Amino acid sequence: MATDQFISPFPEDIDREAFGAWLSGFTDADGSFSLHLYQSSAGCPTPLAIYSIYLRDDDFAILQQIQSFLGCGRIDHISRADQRAKGHDTKDCYSFNVRRVAQLISCVLPHFQRFPLLAKKRRDLAVFREAVLFLHRCTTGPRLHKGRKGATVWSPQRLDYFRALIETLDATRAYLAPEIPLPEPPPPEPGLFD
Repeated sequence: MATDQFISPFPEDIDREAFGAWLSGFTDADGSFSLHLYQSSAGCPTPLAIYSIYLRDDDFAILQQIQSFLGCGRIDHISRADQRAKGHDTKDCYSFNVRRVAQLISCVLPHFQRFPLLAKKRRDLAVFREAVLFLHRCTTGPRLHKGRKGATVWSPQRLDYFRALIETLDATRAYLAPEIPLPEPPPPEPGLFD
């Protein structure tokens, strides 16, 4: 389990408005909004949404400024050996990631509402936003079902909807892809006490 990192205060000598606009432009070019299903430690398929930026290790300082500006996220080192094991021929790099739903809701989504993306990646963000809001609704309401080791067990309907969002995000990224509508969300499920 990753531990929380200390986040330095944002430098007072940098204009926050200008940096916010720059960050959105930078995200349009080098940022990523991704959706995944992974197996939790309890063996349950679990949805995950990640906002990330990967840069060479000599750009570490700008990732620290981005983390400081947003006030959330983690910065992790990725070695060249790890990259080669995955079939990528790159140098050492760092990744800045925000994957906690609460941080995506309170920091990342409001940032891009205030400083909108202008390029095609804005369509990725629309799907990502829907996925984050769906995860938030599923994880904050009284409708959670618990499995082994207290892990959240996602219903087949919720997993199917999240898979449909992943497929929509993938289709949106295709070259010259038309506007793709979001899938219909699943009907509300009865809660444990309904």
